[in-house]
Amino acid sequence: SSSRWMMPAQYWAASAHYPDFTVEYFFLDTNVWDAHAPEDPSGHNICSFAHNDFGASCGPKGPKDPRDCPWYFKSLWLKGKAWLRHLLERSTAEWQIVVTHFPPSWGHYDWEKLAHWHGIDLIITGHKHQ
Repeated sequence: SSSRWMMPAQYWAASAHYPDFTVEYFFLDTNVWDAHAPEDPSGHNICSFAHNDFGASCGPKGPKDPRDCPWYFKSLWLKGKAWLRHLLERSTAEWQIVVTHFPPSWGHYDWEKLAHWHGIDLIITGHKHQ
């Protein structure tokens, strides 16, 4: 067990019904934008050897080691995007809101297409480390 907050899943959705409208929230992991090769010396790289001890693992469902880490998050992003597209296509809510860690300036091409084709009304993000 850890004192760190854990998301209930890598991506999930929730609906909120208000008297006059409905909102669908889509929570999506965007750590792909911070998952570089372990040798990458950038200061903010969750897959870096500098931040992961030898033999580090994210458990049975995560990357098995830092070398697997970038591929794991790329795969997660591709699955999450497909999941999001699927739900947005079927959404009947008046508002569709996406919640992520990284702002849409990271992966802007993907976000522009998703917003244009599927009508995302709002994207709420975490913060950028500078």
